This record gives sequence, structure tokens and C-alpha cells, in this order.
Amino acid sequence: MIKLRTMSSAEFSKYLAWAIPEHAREKVTSGEWAEPESAEKSEKAYLALLPQGLQTPGHRLLTIALESTD
Repeated sequence: MIKLRTMSSAEFSKYLAWAIPEHAREKVTSGEWAEPESAEKSEKAYLALLPQGLQTPGHRLLTIALESTD
């Protein structure tokens, strides 16, 4: 069964480790950003969007989990 649950701190860290470089790559591919500055810009964008991480007011980050039906 598929369920949504609140993202843990460890999951959030893992998400950011993937999302920040992926966002930078997409911006470079689109021609919006230059490669040398893309990592820093992407990190700043995520810090602006989620300044308090998982505790950012108005945001609820979830994880999709596959749970056993046994």
C-alpha cells in the first residue's frame, strides 16, 4: 500500500543532496544559468524557498512510502 508521511530530517537531507545539483543542472541545460555559478545559485534558491528547512511555515514536505500489507 502506498502512503504519504511527513519527511524525516534524514530524508530531507538526502532530498536536498539530490535536488540542489539537479536544479542547477536543469538551469544550465535551459541556458538560464552559467555552469560555474549554478551550484551556488541553486543552493540559494532552496534556502530562499525553505529557509527553515522542514520547519518552514506554510510548507509540509512528505515522503511517499510503500508499506507492506502483511
